[in-house]
Amino acid sequence: MILLAGQLNFAAAKSLAYDHNGSLMQVEQAGRQVQITYQTPRQGIAAQGVGPGTMLFSGTLDNSNYLSGMARIFRRGCGVIDYYVYGDFALGRDFQLSGAAPILAAQGCRVVNNTYDGQNANLVFTAREAEPGRRGGAALRFCVSGIRLGGFLNMRIGPGTQWGVIDRIAASSCSVLAAAPARSGWQPVEHEGRLGWVTQRYLRSVEQTLSAKSRILNHR
Repeated sequence: MILLAGQLNFAAAKSLAYDHNGSLMQVEQAGRQVQITYQTPRQGIAAQGVGPGTMLFSGTLDNSNYLSGMARIFRRGCGVIDYYVYGDFALGRDFQLSGAAPILAAQGCRVVNNTYDGQNANLVFTAREAEPGRRGGAALRFCVSGIRLGGFLNMRIGPGTQWGVIDRIAASSCSVLAAAPARSGWQPVEHEGRLGWVTQRYLRSVEQTLSAKSRILNHR
């Protein structure tokens, strides 16, 4: 994640992957603060200078989980063009932020009008998965297994190595919360307040880990 001057530190944020107009997004929540950045921009908007880590929205939740803040539209060479949007929000669920979006002149960066119609005025975000560790009852607790001491298990924003790393979990850590079902060998997890995905091959339930340690002690 790219942090710009003046942004909040989202190192301890919860984060999930969302789809938005053909782009893969990272939606992060740290307390009442919410930030949305591009993870894999679609081709058309990438041509306007948007890349991985570019921020689309930054805002604040009120006590009723009503989210409001500033979104951005992009045109190469125009810098930041932001506008106010708002809507109901819950991490892990689909949501929409709406507002009066600027209309730019055919050329250049001049704002000639505003509109409540179209994709910029109605930003739709579709969750790729329900919130990890919150589905199907109580979450299971796992330990990291099969990684040498001093090593780390990468936690990614989505289920596969093509997704960016958002956290590293220390070898032998047993503070990993997960809930079935996994998908194609990847498990949705929660670790120290962050949400993401890890490969199943390096996870072992706490019960299995304790049983293995007990067997080792009994054979000494």
